[in-house]
Amino acid sequence: MCRIMAYVGDPFTEVDVRSFYQIEGRHNRDASGFAGVGEKTIYLTKSGISGPTFWTLYGSEIMEKVEISEVGLFHVRAATHGSPSDNRNNHPIFYQTDQKVSHILIHNGVVSPPEWMEKADGETDSEQLLYYWKGYGPEAWEAFQGWASVIIWDQGRVYCYKSGAPLYYKQSEQGVQLIQDIGRHWTSVPSETLFEVTAKGLVPQEKIILQPYPRFYYHRGEGDDMDLYRQGGYTYVDTDGLF
Repeated sequence: MCRIMAYVGDPFTEVDVRSFYQIEGRHNRDASGFAGVGEKTIYLTKSGISGPTFWTLYGSEIMEKVEISEVGLFHVRAATHGSPSDNRNNHPIFYQTDQKVSHILIHNGVVSPPEWMEKADGETDSEQLLYYWKGYGPEAWEAFQGWASVIIWDQGRVYCYKSGAPLYYKQSEQGVQLIQDIGRHWTSVPSETLFEVTAKGLVPQEKIILQPYPRFYYHRGEGDDMDLYRQGGYTYVDTDGLF
């Protein structure tokens, strides 16, 4: 699937950011993106290119924005829904009115709304999540099936959530960092609880429980058949290195 990383108040170093985009594996082959939120400006860039190529082209510019951004959202993508050739499908997913960005989302996992729910115009499950967040609030997610880790910037406030997919955080005097991969001195974000992420820590908001997939199959690329299913609260996949 994808990999996500974010900070509030405590920026990642250049080594951290470069490693995020250049790490080898399936996660970063299809698309890459970054959003930096400063005091008065929002910087957004994304493209249907691999993480290493993205870093080569935009790395220095991204680090300039990281230095002046209170919030940073990083994403690399292994596409499941929506072609990476259409940049609207790539992350960060954002919503704007009158040329003003109000919501930004990065997401890892696979989710789907029930048939009776009105669908967003976009092709990706991430757009469905953001559509229902801004329209109906996070409690609407409880009707979704799947598993996910999600980070959202919502008009100056940052939220994180996970159910099934990994997400870890680290608190410092400057703020909070969030990563998908476990590391030393990192703490797992509690599952199925929405948190507001502030420079002082994670503040619990409300419980959200996604409906599990009973079992499903899908095809991802030539010669790459995968079997992903839920059992006993855990997600299993038979293709090494996907997550």
